[in-house]
Order: sequence, then structure tokens, then C-alpha cells
Amino acid sequence: MTCLGGLSLNETCEVDQQCSGTEKANTCSNYGKSQPTCRCNYGYIEKQYRCYRIGLTLGEPCYVNGQCTGIPNSGVCMANINNERVCHCNHGYIKYNESCFKERLTMYEECDVDMQCNGTSVGGVWKEIGHRKLCLCENGYIEDKADLICRKVVLLLLATLKNPLCAYMFVGDYHYLDFLSLMKSEHSTSKDRCLIFMKEMINSSAKSKLTKAQVKYTAFGRTYTFDLKHPPCKSAINLQNVEMMLICEGQTVGNGITCKSSADCDIKMEVCSRYQAIDQQICIPKRHINESCDVHSTCYDNNSECKYYGHSGTCQCLPDHKEIDGQCVKSGLSLNETCEVDHQCSGTEKGNTCSSYGESQLTCRCNHGYVEKQSRCYRMHLHLFESCDWSEQCTGSHGANECKVVEGQKICYCPDGKAIIEGICLYAKFVENTSFDA
Repeated sequence: MTCLGGLSLNETCEVDQQCSGTEKANTCSNYGKSQPTCRCNYGYIEKQYRCYRIGLTLGEPCYVNGQCTGIPNSGVCMANINNERVCHCNHGYIKYNESCFKERLTMYEECDVDMQCNGTSVGGVWKEIGHRKLCLCENGYIEDKADLICRKVVLLLLATLKNPLCAYMFVGDYHYLDFLSLMKSEHSTSKDRCLIFMKEMINSSAKSKLTKAQVKYTAFGRTYTFDLKHPPCKSAINLQNVEMMLICEGQTVGNGITCKSSADCDIKMEVCSRYQAIDQQICIPKRHINESCDVHSTCYDNNSECKYYGHSGTCQCLPDHKEIDGQCVKSGLSLNETCEVDHQCSGTEKGNTCSSYGESQLTCRCNHGYVEKQSRCYRMHLHLFESCDWSEQCTGSHGANECKVVEGQKICYCPDGKAIIEGICLYAKFVENTSFDA
């Protein structure tokens, strides 16, 4: 007879009733060991010789990390602002609507909520592209693809004042930092650079007063026009308007490199373009598919062009070309034309397969189940009596491998010397020696 009662965690036991010495440890089990011992009940975890409830959710009181298993990625038990230990999201995750989502996602990573997109510096939000949610830059920010972060578009005019005040001069290429924005926008403290150009003033004497400057701001090919705030001058003597050009596109764009030809630029990523307003040539990044463009900014892909819709231009594939994985490839290819991917092969019906089968290079071929005849694709595996054009199609019924005219119609039929027996074609001699059940 076994004596019952009083056994604590990890003590040897024979039946559950013996395990009453530790709260919530009333299970006698040999799980993972050679002999049965008292263990925590189902739904509890052992920590420091005690049993703690598991499956706790965010914000529930806890004692140890192992309790916080009610929500994925919420396994941390730590003090809150009231110094109470509750379940929190794991390090690297952020709480949203009682769930934990991975944070510090960078540009183009898949996400569920905006709060995750904080690895793109500021300005990251999710946007749905097709059926995927990705971290992208929100309005007012531009994508720095080199560093995978979002940079704020800040419209600045960098200028210096001469005596008396309000006579401006060109100051060239500077960082944003510590310069006052005269535009109607907020000041930036980033270290991106701007190129500033100002047309020569008609009267540059000290008495000249600049009251208005029309600034053309170019960012990734798209041009905007803004007016300056009124300068701190009240005199209206010798007023004049001055046109300025401002190019701000981040550290990797608009880098101030003047050029004579594209050979002076990063030939893979930039093009040497002349800005008539400033009478200078500078290196301007080429634009990718669907990015904005203008007469100064060339599209990166040789098979693309800058197409205008209203006043805005974007890089689009040339006619008879299609975008595949961000590149423009020729589409509408017919049978036996050289190809790279299936989507290019749309010039021949049922000839949409790009394959190198039996040859050294990829070409457009008939789809599986079709055969090529005279530059067209015809369905194979046709059965006896089915309409056909070529004998090569008639492979669906045994022996019925000829396409011939029978009673005015071209159908798959038996060759001469064969007879139709139970839906197949057999030689007449074989038929004579074969008996079939009625």
C-alpha cells in the first residue's frame, strides 16, 4: 500500500495524489526522466521550485518570462511604469492592438502596421502593392535606396545677405545644416546637400532690393515652383524679380559634380544633363521604371522613355516592351524569337513558353501540349474523330495518327489498312485473328 500526500516538486512519486506539497504541482510523471516525479500541472511552468501559470497575454501580471506565452512574440515579463511586473513584447517587437509586431523594418520589407516601419528613419508607412503590404516612404519623404531610409523633402533656399539687407548672392553647394529656410516649409537638420543657382541680377548694385524669387525645385525629376517669404526689407526702391534653381535630392543625388559628358559621371547610374536655366551641365541620376522624370533626368533602362501625363512625367517601358522585375523587356515575341522570360512570348497564340530545350539559347516555343507547325501552335493529343489540321496533333487514340478528310471534314482517323475497333485503330489482319466480347 502506498502512502499518499506531501510530496513537493521533483520528488519521486507513484500516483498524482502524492504530489500535494507544491501548489499547482499535482502531477506524477516520468516525462523525460527514468522515474516518475512530481511536476507542474498542465498549463503551468516550473521556475525556482514553484509553478507559474503560462499562456498570459500582454499586460497581465507575471513573475517570470516563461509565463508570457499567450501571444506570439510576447515572452518578456518586466516592470511597467507603475513598477508592476506584466507581460511585454519581446525585444525588437512593438505592441499594437494587443499583438506584437516586429519593429525597425526597413524600406520594402513586408509589414502589417505603420508602427513597424521605423527602421526607415522617419516617414515610413505601409502601403499595399499588389497583394503585399510593404514599408515605403510617406508623402513628403523621398526614398534613399542606397541606405534604405526615408529622407524628408525640405525646400530650402541657401543664400547670404549683403549690405544693405535683401541683396542676395549665389552661395553654391551647401549642407542643409544650420541654414535658415526662407521657403514656406520647415527647417531641416540633415546633412543632405543642395545645389543653388541664381540667374544674374539685372542690377546687382547695393541699392538693389530682392522682393520675390521664383525657385524651381527639382526632386527625382519632378519640378515644383515656390515663392520666397517676404525678406525683411520695406523699401520699394529698385525692386526686381530673380529666378533661382534649387536641386536637393539627398547625399547620393545632385552631388554637385559638373560634367562635360556622361563619362564624367557614374555612367551606370547618372547622366550628364544641361540645365538651361543655370547654363551648366551636372550629373543627374537616371530614373527607374515608374519614377518621375523630365527633360533633364534620363530613364535608367535603355528600353524605357519619359512619358508625360499632364505636367508630370514618369519612366515607362517603350511600346512593345513590358516591365518584368523592374526592367523593360521586349514583349509580343513570336515563335523562335530569342527571349528571357515567358511573359515576353505573347506574339503567337499558345506559344508563351521561353525555353532552351535542345538549343543553346532561350527562344519562344509552343506551350506544353501543343506542337509547332508553320509558325503556329496546334493542340496535341487529339482523339479519334476530333477535328485537326495536322497529323502530328493526332496522338490521343491508339493508331488514329492521321489527319485526313473523312466525309468532307478533316479529323483524326485510322491510316489505310487499319480498322476502328472499340475506339482504337488496329491492322485488319490483327482484327481477323482477334475475338471481342459482345
